[in-house]
Amino acid sequence: MEMPAEFEEVVYYGRGPEENYNDRKTAQRIGLYATTPEKMMTRYTRPQSNGNREEVRYASLSDGKRGLCFIPSEPMSFSAIPYSEMELFLTDHDYKLPASKRTTVHLDVGITGLGGASCGQGGPLPEDRILASPTSFRLKMTRK
Repeated sequence: MEMPAEFEEVVYYGRGPEENYNDRKTAQRIGLYATTPEKMMTRYTRPQSNGNREEVRYASLSDGKRGLCFIPSEPMSFSAIPYSEMELFLTDHDYKLPASKRTTVHLDVGITGLGGASCGQGGPLPEDRILASPTSFRLKMTRK
């Protein structure tokens, strides 16, 4: 989902403070973190999906006066970054990204792990893959 760019105060309780995935999370401690969408983003040379946080039990975005809180029934994957997936996909270098006009929020049951293809070991292990299947996901949204 998209939220106005003014909603730049991000608070979450989950793994952090750095980007992490289900096969790259053990170095990240579960805790309460305060950040911004810009700081959640990982600036790869070639823009791509990024900024994920695992095992998130609470997340909120606000502009200092108003905002939204997200409370999942079970820990979720979460990110809030300044760009849409399409903007990242269509840009070949991060310095070419357009000025941000929004915050793109991802609230997911899970995200497939990264694997080790960049180092020659191949894709994610079977237990780190999220496959398409019927899924139930309850999420409470409240105003902050």
